Amino acid sequence: MTSQKVFAMTSRYRGRYGRRLASVLGWLLVLAGSDAQSGFAIAASSTPLPPNVEQALAQGKMAASQKDWAVAIVYFDEARRAAPLQPQPLYYLGLAETQLPGRELRAVAWLEAFLALDPQNAAAANVRHVIGEMEIRARSNLNRVRHLAQQLADKMDFKPYRADAEETVNRLSRRADDLPSALPQESHEGGWAKWSARAWIALVERCMKGATFVDFDRALSRASDGRALVGHRQLGHYEPDSYPVLGLRALVTPTATPAQERLSDIFESVSDLAEDILLGLRDVLEFRNIVGKGVVLQGNGWPNPVNDWKVDALVCHIPILSYL
Repeated sequence: MTSQKVFAMTSRYRGRYGRRLASVLGWLLVLAGSDAQSGFAIAASSTPLPPNVEQALAQGKMAASQKDWAVAIVYFDEARRAAPLQPQPLYYLGLAETQLPGRELRAVAWLEAFLALDPQNAAAANVRHVIGEMEIRARSNLNRVRHLAQQLADKMDFKPYRADAEETVNRLSRRADDLPSALPQESHEGGWAKWSARAWIALVERCMKGATFVDFDRALSRASDGRALVGHRQLGHYEPDSYPVLGLRALVTPTATPAQERLSDIFESVSDLAEDILLGLRDVLEFRNIVGKGVVLQGNGWPNPVNDWKVDALVCHIPILSYL
């Protein structure tokens, strides 16, 4: 299978994805200045926002009204950084991120932070609906990329590479089936709510900066061309009960043809993309379970939300909770 054929397969996928995104536009009328008419209004903040934050939000809304989501995200993120624990920037940032393919899990984290800070907001019920839709889409992304990896594995006619690819596909399937069930999110107040919001924000900043989460179309295009993903996280990093597949490629004398090598390179990049989505989903689901229960873990570098706002030790280590 040539990289052109693989790109055609992924292009059809992106086209279907883009058409599905149109249904989200109704949620985002608020960004175009139609808050009251949309039924998706956000209550005014009880704390006045600084002028620079208000200006950044206004510019973000203007960009969103023109459907320039990348620019809107820049402005909303600017507002968030200037007012880190104010709900409004997180709300607009989360909604804007829903418009770019692959950013579903980033959107979930921003919106979870918003809910942690303002769970009684008039928009809360709609936000929870958006979060549910984004998680469904993330799972759909994972399934589609896994399906593409399976198709590539089926095309391999060099037996050592095919055996390696089939093991990778099976491993992805096992891990996808083992994704935790999310508990209903509970509201917390005071110190725990702020800790929860900071933790969700840190999850994006530390774990969702790779190409899979920031520029999914480009990541998919690179994968279809057999190029390595920028910021890829290895699935084996959080699996103390198993080791990453070494790969038979490293154990055999290369006898594959250039075309077989090329197909194997493409498969590895596509499977890396699937691993990234799988890790992101697992992080989000485990995160919600921990935050929702109000679990406070002492020791092992885990923060105490009452006295310690440092969440760095927590983020990206959520999946190993069951092994501690």
